[in-house]
Amino acid sequence: MDGPNAAALQVLAEQDSEVRATLFERIVEQYPQAAMVFPAGATEVPQVLLDATSFTLASTQESEAAGATIPEATLTPLHEWALDLRRTGFPASEFPAVAEIVGGVVGVDTQVLVRAAQEMERVSREADEAGVAAASVAQVAQVSQDGSAWIVRAEASAAVGYAAGQALPVMRAGNQGVWWACAPAVPPNRFGQLEFHLDGPDVEVGDYLTLGAARGPAVRANRPKMLLVAVGTGWAAAKSVVFGLIEERIRPEVHLVLCGDDADDFYDARTINCLADSQPWLQVTRVASTAGEFGESAARAIWVPGAAFVSAPGTWWDHQIVLCGTGAEVAEYREALDAAGARGVLTCATDATVQFPKASSGERPPVRR
Repeated sequence: MDGPNAAALQVLAEQDSEVRATLFERIVEQYPQAAMVFPAGATEVPQVLLDATSFTLASTQESEAAGATIPEATLTPLHEWALDLRRTGFPASEFPAVAEIVGGVVGVDTQVLVRAAQEMERVSREADEAGVAAASVAQVAQVSQDGSAWIVRAEASAAVGYAAGQALPVMRAGNQGVWWACAPAVPPNRFGQLEFHLDGPDVEVGDYLTLGAARGPAVRANRPKMLLVAVGTGWAAAKSVVFGLIEERIRPEVHLVLCGDDADDFYDARTINCLADSQPWLQVTRVASTAGEFGESAARAIWVPGAAFVSAPGTWWDHQIVLCGTGAEVAEYREALDAAGARGVLTCATDATVQFPKASSGERPPVRR
């Protein structure tokens, strides 16, 4: 890649770990309290800081040379990141100073990084002024194992902001700086009631959870028919969508497809069977390569590979398509649907993280919509 920022981009690409460690030292030296933002024992800043820096430098080379303002396509993911960072408690007023540190470490004129940081500061400040909570706190009320998953119910003192299909960054009290993403399994509600589906018993009754700003796309019905696919604990996001639709006066016909490698991957059978039996607009199909028993209900069971079933034309044709699960789990399904000719597939990654488009050699990075 050519341009005024080429050398810095090369440093970021080739000296990744060294740059992250140096930035950690410089930032903690400047802001000792910032050590609380990182996991205990951390020695490097998160990769997302380098990704944001590379993205900003790569996507502003042409405009910066012409003295133009930062492109909106560059600002959009930076604004989202600024809102996400509010959960950490690090003051947004210091973003420009951190940008100076970053520019000094990677060896680049800091002007564009500082201007980008000032934009991030502005968006964060406007959220503060608008009264948008930087984070919410909920207490775990119940933890129970159901099949392959652990179902966690928690209660917050006020409504938590998210939409069906989105994920929340979650940090358990006492687990400093360690965040994981969870998709709520109930629609947003004024009572602050939450449900999460985990792969293991990572929390206990009485634990306090800090919840950050919601990530990922919201699911809104836009066609008469919807194919809603849940892989593994992606049932959490899909469950939120289904229960949200129950509350709607006008709803699409929904084909809910629950996918696993084998019968043991399925859980929450009672809820799923009740939905299949009670909602005439909802068709439920369990799909796995090996057979199993789930009790009497209107839900069907088909024993074939999930991606093959979902990508069959008779399954997805003329449907709004929504995939729910971790990014790794749904990738196979997305690829199969793309190969089959499906378009406009919406992915609700239950482990959603803030990501920046990658710059490829000589090209400006794609814009995330």
